Amino acid sequence: MITRSSEEKRNGLRVVVVVVVVVVVVVVVVVVVVVVVVVVVLAVVLVVVEVVGVEVVAAVETLAASVVADEEAAEAAIRDVVELLALGVTTTETFRKHVRSNGSLQRITAWKKKEKKKKKKKKKKKKEEEDEEEEVVVVMQQQQQ
Repeated sequence: MITRSSEEKRNGLRVVVVVVVVVVVVVVVVVVVVVVVVVVVLAVVLVVVEVVGVEVVAAVETLAASVVADEEAAEAAIRDVVELLALGVTTTETFRKHVRSNGSLQRITAWKKKEKKKKKKKKKKKKEEEDEEEEVVVVMQQQQQ
Protein backbone atom coordinates (compact mmCIF):
# COMPACT_ATOMS: atom_id res chain seq x y z
CA MET A 1 0.00 0.00 0.00
CA ILE A 2 1.36 3.43 -0.99
CA THR A 3 0.96 6.18 1.55
CA ARG A 4 1.51 9.88 1.10
CA SER A 5 3.92 11.76 3.23
CA SER A 6 2.70 14.76 5.17
CA GLU A 7 4.74 17.05 2.89
CA GLU A 8 2.95 15.71 -0.20
CA LYS A 9 -0.38 16.26 1.53
CA ARG A 10 0.58 19.86 2.33
CA ASN A 11 1.66 20.48 -1.27
CA GLY A 12 -1.67 19.11 -2.52
CA LEU A 13 -3.52 21.33 -0.07
CA ARG A 14 -1.54 24.35 -1.24
CA VAL A 15 -2.51 23.66 -4.85
CA VAL A 16 -6.18 23.41 -3.90
CA VAL A 17 -6.00 26.67 -1.91
CA VAL A 18 -4.28 28.50 -4.80
CA VAL A 19 -6.90 27.28 -7.29
CA VAL A 20 -9.76 28.36 -5.00
CA VAL A 21 -8.18 31.79 -4.48
CA VAL A 22 -7.69 32.28 -8.23
CA VAL A 23 -11.29 31.31 -8.97
CA VAL A 24 -12.60 33.68 -6.29
CA VAL A 25 -10.47 36.54 -7.63
CA VAL A 26 -11.68 35.95 -11.20
CA VAL A 27 -15.32 35.88 -10.08
CA VAL A 28 -14.87 39.11 -8.09
CA VAL A 29 -13.22 40.84 -11.07
CA VAL A 30 -16.05 39.79 -13.40
CA VAL A 31 -18.68 41.03 -10.95
CA VAL A 32 -16.87 44.36 -10.55
CA VAL A 33 -16.64 44.81 -14.34
CA VAL A 34 -20.35 44.08 -14.78
CA VAL A 35 -21.25 46.53 -12.01
CA VAL A 36 -19.04 49.23 -13.56
CA VAL A 37 -20.62 48.69 -16.97
CA VAL A 38 -24.13 48.88 -15.51
CA VAL A 39 -23.26 52.10 -13.67
CA VAL A 40 -21.80 53.65 -16.83
CA VAL A 41 -24.83 52.66 -18.87
CA LEU A 42 -27.17 54.09 -16.25
CA ALA A 43 -25.15 57.32 -16.21
CA VAL A 44 -25.51 57.57 -19.98
CA VAL A 45 -29.25 56.98 -19.67
CA LEU A 46 -29.50 59.77 -17.10
CA VAL A 47 -27.55 62.14 -19.34
CA VAL A 48 -29.79 61.24 -22.26
CA VAL A 49 -32.88 61.90 -20.14
CA GLU A 50 -31.58 65.34 -19.22
CA VAL A 51 -30.33 66.28 -22.68
CA VAL A 52 -32.85 64.74 -25.06
CA GLY A 53 -35.83 63.91 -22.94
CA VAL A 54 -37.76 60.71 -22.51
CA GLU A 55 -37.94 59.95 -26.24
CA VAL A 56 -34.73 57.91 -26.51
CA VAL A 57 -34.60 56.47 -22.99
CA ALA A 58 -36.40 53.22 -23.78
CA ALA A 59 -34.15 52.50 -26.74
CA VAL A 60 -31.01 53.24 -24.73
CA GLU A 61 -32.16 51.01 -21.90
CA THR A 62 -32.87 48.18 -24.35
CA LEU A 63 -29.47 48.62 -25.93
CA ALA A 64 -27.75 48.79 -22.55
CA ALA A 65 -29.47 45.66 -21.31
CA SER A 66 -28.33 43.76 -24.37
CA VAL A 67 -24.65 44.60 -23.92
CA VAL A 68 -24.09 44.55 -20.16
CA ALA A 69 -22.38 41.17 -20.39
CA ASP A 70 -19.64 42.48 -22.68
CA GLU A 71 -17.67 45.52 -21.56
CA GLU A 72 -16.31 46.39 -25.01
CA ALA A 73 -19.76 46.12 -26.52
CA ALA A 74 -21.12 48.35 -23.77
CA GLU A 75 -18.50 51.00 -24.45
CA ALA A 76 -19.16 50.77 -28.18
CA ALA A 77 -22.89 51.08 -27.57
CA ILE A 78 -22.35 54.15 -25.43
CA ARG A 79 -20.20 55.72 -28.16
CA ASP A 80 -22.89 54.84 -30.70
CA VAL A 81 -25.60 56.46 -28.59
CA VAL A 82 -23.57 59.64 -28.21
CA GLU A 83 -22.80 59.69 -31.93
CA LEU A 84 -26.45 59.11 -32.83
CA LEU A 85 -27.52 61.94 -30.58
CA ALA A 86 -24.89 64.15 -32.21
CA LEU A 87 -26.31 63.20 -35.61
CA GLY A 88 -29.75 64.23 -34.49
CA VAL A 89 -31.36 60.81 -34.15
CA THR A 90 -33.61 61.71 -31.25
CA THR A 91 -36.81 59.77 -31.71
CA THR A 92 -37.16 56.31 -30.27
CA GLU A 93 -38.59 54.95 -33.50
CA THR A 94 -35.68 56.19 -35.63
CA PHE A 95 -33.13 55.10 -33.03
CA ARG A 96 -34.50 51.57 -32.75
CA LYS A 97 -35.01 51.22 -36.48
CA HIS A 98 -31.44 52.08 -37.37
CA VAL A 99 -29.61 50.54 -34.43
CA ARG A 100 -31.43 47.24 -34.65
CA SER A 101 -31.69 46.87 -38.42
CA ASN A 102 -28.30 48.26 -39.37
CA GLY A 103 -26.36 47.64 -36.20
CA SER A 104 -23.42 49.57 -37.56
CA LEU A 105 -22.80 53.18 -36.72
CA GLN A 106 -21.14 53.66 -40.10
CA ARG A 107 -24.34 52.60 -41.83
CA ILE A 108 -26.37 54.87 -39.57
CA THR A 109 -24.06 57.78 -40.32
CA ALA A 110 -24.32 57.07 -44.04
CA TRP A 111 -28.10 56.91 -43.75
CA LYS A 112 -28.18 60.24 -41.92
CA LYS A 113 -25.99 61.85 -44.59
CA LYS A 114 -28.20 60.42 -47.32
CA GLU A 115 -31.28 61.84 -45.59
CA LYS A 116 -29.63 65.26 -45.41
CA LYS A 117 -28.77 65.09 -49.13
CA LYS A 118 -32.37 64.18 -49.94
CA LYS A 119 -33.62 67.16 -47.93
CA LYS A 120 -31.16 69.46 -49.67
CA LYS A 121 -32.23 68.14 -53.08
CA LYS A 122 -35.89 68.67 -52.19
CA LYS A 123 -35.18 72.22 -51.03
CA LYS A 124 -33.15 72.94 -54.14
CA LYS A 125 -35.84 71.51 -56.40
CA LYS A 126 -38.53 73.48 -54.59
CA LYS A 127 -36.49 76.65 -54.85
CA GLU A 128 -35.94 76.06 -58.59
CA GLU A 129 -39.67 75.58 -59.08
CA GLU A 130 -40.39 78.81 -57.20
CA ASP A 131 -37.78 80.63 -59.28
CA GLU A 132 -39.37 79.28 -62.47
CA GLU A 133 -42.80 80.41 -61.29
CA GLU A 134 -41.42 83.88 -60.52
CA GLU A 135 -39.84 84.02 -63.98
CA VAL A 136 -43.14 83.04 -65.59
CA VAL A 137 -44.95 85.73 -63.60
CA VAL A 138 -42.35 88.33 -64.57
CA VAL A 139 -42.54 87.34 -68.27
CA MET A 140 -46.35 87.48 -68.17
CA GLN A 141 -46.26 90.95 -66.59
CA GLN A 142 -43.83 92.16 -69.23
CA GLN A 143 -46.03 90.80 -72.01
CA GLN A 144 -49.07 92.55 -70.58
CA GLN A 145 -47.29 95.89 -70.60
